[in-house]
Amino acid sequence: MTPTDASLLRIVGLDMLVSLASTLTLTFLYGMLVLFFAFSTASLLKRGLKARPTKIMFAATLTSFVLATISWSCEVASYALYIRCLLVDINVNSITADFIMDVEFAFIGLLQNWAVYLLIIMSDGIVIWRAWVLFAQDRWIMIAPCFMFFATCVVNVAYISFYSRGDWKAPFKANHPLSSINIVFESALALSIGTNAVGTLLILYKLWAHREFRHSLALQNERSPAQQTMLILVESGVVFLGIQLANLITCFIPFNRSSALDCAQEVVWELYAMFPALYPSMVVYIVDQQCSLAETLGFNMSPLRFKPEDAEMRLGMEQQLATIGHLPSARTVRIRDTLDSQVGVIPLPRESETAEITQTDGVGNSSS
Repeated sequence: MTPTDASLLRIVGLDMLVSLASTLTLTFLYGMLVLFFAFSTASLLKRGLKARPTKIMFAATLTSFVLATISWSCEVASYALYIRCLLVDINVNSITADFIMDVEFAFIGLLQNWAVYLLIIMSDGIVIWRAWVLFAQDRWIMIAPCFMFFATCVVNVAYISFYSRGDWKAPFKANHPLSSINIVFESALALSIGTNAVGTLLILYKLWAHREFRHSLALQNERSPAQQTMLILVESGVVFLGIQLANLITCFIPFNRSSALDCAQEVVWELYAMFPALYPSMVVYIVDQQCSLAETLGFNMSPLRFKPEDAEMRLGMEQQLATIGHLPSARTVRIRDTLDSQVGVIPLPRESETAEITQTDGVGNSSS
C-alpha cells in the first residue's frame, strides 16, 4: 500500500466514524420519538379529536413523526450509500475530495435537510401558537413574536434554497466562515433562538401571573393542571433553547474535518435537528402524566403537584372565589374541561375528570 493509498484510506475511515456517530445519535433519538409518538397518539385518540386544539396537536405530532422518519431514513440510506460508493464499488481514480462530498450530500442529503428545517419551522410555530392562545385578549403583545417567526421562516427557506443549489460547496471546502451560505445559516439559527426565547418568556410570564393569582387565593400549596402544563412548556422551551445555543456556539468553532470536534458538532447538530420532532409528542405525553420535565427525569417535586382527591374539600371555597372571565360574564370551571379552555394546548389527564374545581386568572380564557 502506497502512502497515498494509506492517507486516502485514513480519510475515508475517519469520515465513516463521524458519520457513524451522527447516525447512532439520530437513531437513538428516533427510537425515543417512536415511543413518545405511540403514547401521545393513544392518549389523544382515546380522548377524541373533537376539540380544535387537540386536532392541531395531533396533526403536529403526526407531521413531526413523518418528517423525522424521512430524516432518519435518509441518514441511514446516506450512510449505506457512502459505504457502497467508497468501499464496495471501488474505483481508486475517482475517489477525490469532490467525489466524497458529492456522495455525502447527494439527493438523499438534500431531502433530509428539507425535512429537518421544516421540523424546525414547525417547532417555532408551535411555541408561538401556544403563546398566541395564552394572550387571547392582548394580541398586540404577539406582534413582535409573530414577526420574528415570519422572518425565521423566510431565512430558513432561503438557506434551504442555497443548500439545494449547491452554492455552499465552495465556501465549505475553503472553510470560509463569512461566506453567504454560512451567514444565512447562522442568521436562521439566531432568529429561531430569538423566536423560541420570546415565546417561552411569554409563557413564563403567564405562568407567573397564574401562580400569583393562586397565591392570592391561598392555593400556593398545590399546583393546578394549567400551571403544571405551562411549567412543562417553559421547561421544554428552555431545554430546546440550550440545544440551540450549543449548536450556535459550534458554528463559530474552527472546522476540522473528521476530528473529535467534528464528531461533537455532528452530535449537537443531530440533537438540534431531532428535538423539534420530539417536542410535540413529548409535551403531550408529559402533560398527560401531569408531571413536569424535572419529575420525568427523576427529581421529586410531588409536594407541589395538584391533587384531584383534595378538590372536593376545597370546592366550596373555590366556587366562591375563582371564576373564568370578567366578573359580569364569569363562569366556574370544571376539571373535565380540557386545556382548550385553560391553555389551549392538549387535554387534561383522565384521572382528574371526576373532580370539580374552579380556577382562573388571565390564562383561563376560552379558545374554542
